[in-house]
Amino acid sequence: MVAATTDHPALSSPSAAVKKLMVLPTVHRLLVVLTSGAVVGYSLPELTPWPSAALTHINDITTLRHQRQRPSPTAANDDKIIAFTASKIRVMAVTKDHIQSLKDIAYSGSIKGVSVVGLSQNYSNLVLVANSTTYDVIDLQKTRKIPMGDYRNGDTAIAPFIEGYRADGDGKDEYMLTIRSEGTSAVAMFVDSLGDATRGTIIMDHYPSAVAVHWPFIYTVVKDQLVVYSLEQLAETTRIPIFAKEPTETTENTENTEENIEEATEENPVGSTANEEDPQGSDDEQTTNDKDDSKDAEPESEQPEATEADDANAETTEPTQQPDEPTHDETSSVTEVVAPIVSGVVSVDSLPFVADDRLAHVELVSGSDIPSAITKNHAHIAAFQGSRLWAVYEPDEFDSIIIDGDIAKVTAALDRHSGERHDYLLQHLVLQLLKQQQYEEVKPYLTRIKAGKLIVPPLMVIIAAAIGHIPQASEQSKHDENSDLTAIIADADAVVVTKGIRRQLAQLSPFPPSPQFVESYLKEVYKITPNLSYIRCSIYALLAKDDVDWVETDTWGDDAVTDEYCLAQLAAKQYTASLSRVYLRLDRITDYCQLSLAVLSSTTDSDDVAHVIDAVLGVLPQVTDEDLYSKVLVEVVKIDKQRGYNFLRSNRGHHHKHTNHKILTTLTDNGDGDDDDTQLLVLRLEYMEDSVSDHPTVDNARELFNHLVALIHRRCLDDDTVLLFDTVVQTYAIANAVSEPWPKSAWPDFVRGQATQSKISSVLTWYVKAYEAYVFLRRHGNPPSVPSSSMFAYFRATGAIADLLAASDYPQAEHVAVYGSVAPPTTPYYPWATSQLDPPVADPNRDDLKQILRHYLHLRPHTYSIPHFLMGFGSVFDPIDLLHILPATLNLVHVAEYWQRVLVELDTKRRQAAATKSLAKTEAKTTADIYRSLAANLTSD
Repeated sequence: MVAATTDHPALSSPSAAVKKLMVLPTVHRLLVVLTSGAVVGYSLPELTPWPSAALTHINDITTLRHQRQRPSPTAANDDKIIAFTASKIRVMAVTKDHIQSLKDIAYSGSIKGVSVVGLSQNYSNLVLVANSTTYDVIDLQKTRKIPMGDYRNGDTAIAPFIEGYRADGDGKDEYMLTIRSEGTSAVAMFVDSLGDATRGTIIMDHYPSAVAVHWPFIYTVVKDQLVVYSLEQLAETTRIPIFAKEPTETTENTENTEENIEEATEENPVGSTANEEDPQGSDDEQTTNDKDDSKDAEPESEQPEATEADDANAETTEPTQQPDEPTHDETSSVTEVVAPIVSGVVSVDSLPFVADDRLAHVELVSGSDIPSAITKNHAHIAAFQGSRLWAVYEPDEFDSIIIDGDIAKVTAALDRHSGERHDYLLQHLVLQLLKQQQYEEVKPYLTRIKAGKLIVPPLMVIIAAAIGHIPQASEQSKHDENSDLTAIIADADAVVVTKGIRRQLAQLSPFPPSPQFVESYLKEVYKITPNLSYIRCSIYALLAKDDVDWVETDTWGDDAVTDEYCLAQLAAKQYTASLSRVYLRLDRITDYCQLSLAVLSSTTDSDDVAHVIDAVLGVLPQVTDEDLYSKVLVEVVKIDKQRGYNFLRSNRGHHHKHTNHKILTTLTDNGDGDDDDTQLLVLRLEYMEDSVSDHPTVDNARELFNHLVALIHRRCLDDDTVLLFDTVVQTYAIANAVSEPWPKSAWPDFVRGQATQSKISSVLTWYVKAYEAYVFLRRHGNPPSVPSSSMFAYFRATGAIADLLAASDYPQAEHVAVYGSVAPPTTPYYPWATSQLDPPVADPNRDDLKQILRHYLHLRPHTYSIPHFLMGFGSVFDPIDLLHILPATLNLVHVAEYWQRVLVELDTKRRQAAATKSLAKTEAKTTADIYRSLAANLTSD
């Protein structure tokens, strides 16, 4: 509250005490009614004298209240007032330049009055007025009076009181009138604007010397007491003693001649808060005790900081109570009095003050101002004496529990309050619980939400717990001390809360937070406000374990700076499992593979290794860095050959197949596999086969042949393998014996057939493949060196009929005799080995065929071999030649079919010759006849 003093001629007299103040908001003027009847004016807000307001013989003034249903078509440029004099009621318009009389209504002896809004159908402007004996209702429009009755009840002069207020619930305007009853007692009656009673009466034991009404209480001054009545209960509620107290030295000696701020005692938080700021931005008002709190002032504000009970409770310090100071009642208290009794008390809300409802402002870290959720609250009652004013504080449960500081009381009262009071209590409770490290108790309060936002700002908790982390967003911020939130923990202004909470936060001593509590709180908050980067960064900085489940559900990829900070935290803590998941989420395959390589090189836990191997092999085909790809794959093979080999086998057709082939070659050449690690050789064989298939060159085929031979040799180190192979050879000799009917299989085809059912199927397969590669090289004139072991005797026999016959490979021997080369397998493993060869041209070699026939004649029996040869190749020979070769002892049955065919052929030839000769003769004769006929015709012509 403000008591203003200034030099003004009308105030020069000692008797010129202030009787009433009235602010005119439209024209920014202040009218001061003096006890002498004079009215003086001031310009607002500078409080310079305004000579145009000079009025005299004024007992009271009030504003003219217009009826609500008739809005003005234009913006008002003046304020309407009503002045009450001894002879008339005057309606006047006040502009910035002058005061103009609009209407005078004759009325004798008016002492005071209030303007009301008529609720009848004509909506006329009414005035409740008191003269020296009675209350009347005056209709300003129709200029008529409605008497309401006498209030003196005797000859003794008393001051009438007409106090207006708005009843809660229905919101209707009501007016309290005081009437003296018998003796010294009084009655308070309540009427509407037409004078009709609205509620019952209140009996007062003494007629008051001052009265103010602020729903739901009536404040009266009786001698040295402030007596409070309830409008709801229509009864007295409390009495507060009023003690004389000299003004403070600061108040008396202030250097500010334009405006003095009356500081309330420490026990009155409202007064303290109300005077925190100077409307003019002046620092002269700050007392010595205020210097420590000056940082909370807002010098740029153009209007004074309104009283706010919740802020003030946090901003005041514990009072040093004077011995004679009373304990304040929980209903109300007078903050300061400078005389034995108070001469007046008034409701601030009933005065024509313009309520300053602007939201309080707080300064953010960024330097911008935004409104908080707390509006400014005004003290409700002002007490005055002479030319000074004091605030009267109305404590309620909210104020009491804040002052008391008992956590249990705050908790119990929290949900009984709503709106801004609830929010303040909640934040206050959270700070107190955190201060006492009651982490489990504070959890339910931290995540309360209103309008989609947390009531307790996360930054407030982070500052209170002295934790927090912010990523560095740029090179410049790397050198900024404030790039990490821990550097500004002491700055409570960083959090958007009321000044009272900010002050508590600034005074809160750092405490060791529970890591489990902090982490769980931050995670819960992050679910509600995922856009707060400092919350997310703090979570990762405080993670107490490798929480893969949390990391996987987090949002990645939206904020690169924050992502990098969080990844750095995971890396620093060596949380490889979480880090791996994030790399995969972000598709950072190279980073993931590098991390996996480090893990595989250092981890010994088999379960972890198996998991890492499976995961890294899943993404390894996407790696573009050949060197990294090779390192990871080699490491995998070293640790788990089977998984590594399976990967290499399944990726033979991938774009890394060339790299895979090099890896296999390196592993083979370095002997990284065991001596009997056939898998590695087989895998390399598969890549060689793919390579030769893509590029069937002599060099590739030779490398393939040599690798196959090496594989066969490796397996043949086992005696069982050699024995089983010899068994296959013997089986072939039996199957191809001349005693068995034709057709017969060539050795390569037979071996391939055996590979599907033999215990050495792989060796037999390699054997046939090696043979195909050998045939390819031989036909290209580059036959490779063949091992000297008996297993490869067939390779050396290729092209030698005697060797083929010795090996019982009769089909190949016959093929060589007819076509000059061995036949490719019926179903080759390597189509490329024969696809480029021209089809063989039959050019039977009689000597080779004779060699085969003699071999067949040498073997017994001849049941199948001789008929097969004679029927297949007999036509190549002259029958006479065969008669010289075939022994006379040969059973006729073996050659009967052949000779029958020969005889048929000879008879056929003879018949064809005779027919040809006969046709020739006939043709010659016919031709002669034709010639003769032609000659005769020509002669006749």
